[in-house]
Amino acid sequence: MNFVQSTIQFRCVVYDTFSALPGAAIDRARLFAGDGPESDEMVTAQGEADIVEWLLRTRQARELLLAELGLPMATYAQAGIIEPLLEKNRTKPPGDIDLLLVPDMAHPISIQVKRIPIIAESTEKDRTVGKGRLGNITHLVKQANGSRDIGFHLNYGMIVTEVYGVERSDYNFAFRGSSPGMFRRVYHMTWDQPVHDEVGIIFMEIAQPTKTSVDDAGVVGVCVNKRAKPVEQPAGLTTRVRQLKAHMPSL
Repeated sequence: MNFVQSTIQFRCVVYDTFSALPGAAIDRARLFAGDGPESDEMVTAQGEADIVEWLLRTRQARELLLAELGLPMATYAQAGIIEPLLEKNRTKPPGDIDLLLVPDMAHPISIQVKRIPIIAESTEKDRTVGKGRLGNITHLVKQANGSRDIGFHLNYGMIVTEVYGVERSDYNFAFRGSSPGMFRRVYHMTWDQPVHDEVGIIFMEIAQPTKTSVDDAGVVGVCVNKRAKPVEQPAGLTTRVRQLKAHMPSL
C-alpha cells in the first residue's frame, strides 16, 4: 500500500502579557517564562460559541485568521447566526452559522466550527476531553457542506484544537500544543469525511502553555489547508446578509 505524505504549515502568533501599575518601579520583565498570574481557567473549558467569540475579540487570533483568508482587518464579523440568514426551524444542517465574515455583501464567508479539547498529560502524551470528540468532525463536514448548499459565496469547516499544555513544560513555551500523533488523528479523520469539492478546510490551534489564562498568554496557529471555491450566491441570500449587517454590529 502506498501512502501519500503531506506537509501542512501553520502560521502562528505567540503572545504574553506583562502588567504593572502606573509609576511602579520595574527591575525586569520576563516574558514567555510562565511568570504570569495563575488562573483556574482552562482553554479546554471553552465551548464552541465561547471559542468563536474569543477568537473574534482576541486581536492576535482575529488578525491571524483574517490575514490567512486574505481579508481586510476591518471585515464585518458575526457569530452564532440563525435569522435572517436561516429559517428559524430549519431541519437540515446547518442549524446556524457559527462564524460569518463579510468583506462585502456579495462575498460573505460562512465558517462552521467544531472544537476538540486536548489536555497534555506528559511531554509526549495527550488526550481528548469528553467522549466522541473526534466524531464531531463528521458533523462539522455535514454542516459545512450544508452551508455551501445554502449558497454562501465561500464555505469552510474549521477544526479548533484547544490545548491545555501545562504538562508539556519540557518544551519551549511556543511548542506546547497538540502532539504530532494527536494532530495526525484529527487531520486524517477530517479528510476521511466527504468534504464537498467547493468547501474549504481550516485548522486552528489555541494552546495554553502555562497556568496563566489564555487571554494573557498563549499560542494561536492557523492553517487554511484547503481553499474554498466560490459559489454563485443567490440574490435573496445577499439581501439577508445586508439585513444582518444593518441590524447587528460587527463583533
